[in-house]
Amino acid sequence: MTFPLAFFENSGIIYYSNIFVRKGAARKGRFLFVVIETVKLSERICMAKENSAKKTRNIAEKVAQLIRPAVEECGCTLWDVELLKEGSDLSLVISIDKEGGVSLDDCEMVNDAVNPIIDEADPIEQGYCLEVSSPGTDRELSRPAHFEAYLGENIIVR
Repeated sequence: MTFPLAFFENSGIIYYSNIFVRKGAARKGRFLFVVIETVKLSERICMAKENSAKKTRNIAEKVAQLIRPAVEECGCTLWDVELLKEGSDLSLVISIDKEGGVSLDDCEMVNDAVNPIIDEADPIEQGYCLEVSSPGTDRELSRPAHFEAYLGENIIVR
């Protein structure tokens, strides 16, 4: 039988060990503990965070695929979709862009168009707040299409 049992610290690094338990042959009723796997706890935490980030990105990409046609029908382009966790709250942030700039009416129209699509597909397991906005003047260039849109333009790199 294998189960997590021990945490120990060595030079400021916390380790986690899986312990194999079996009855020892030397004395009846005693246990012999043999460490069969030792992993840095920080590595496990990083792997869990990475898996969570991948899941979040996958959900955002799925939502983007679902809503892109509706956003384009409203005369806008889909700039980005992000699923952000703030404490225990989730926010689905949809950034739209439009030649000449995005107005409040554009955000409202896109919100009304995409909300039923997202509700029907139900890609997010828990409650969330839907936000529709422009990417703003400090927009992040994170996708190849973003860079293509600004070829030949002056940008500030941080």
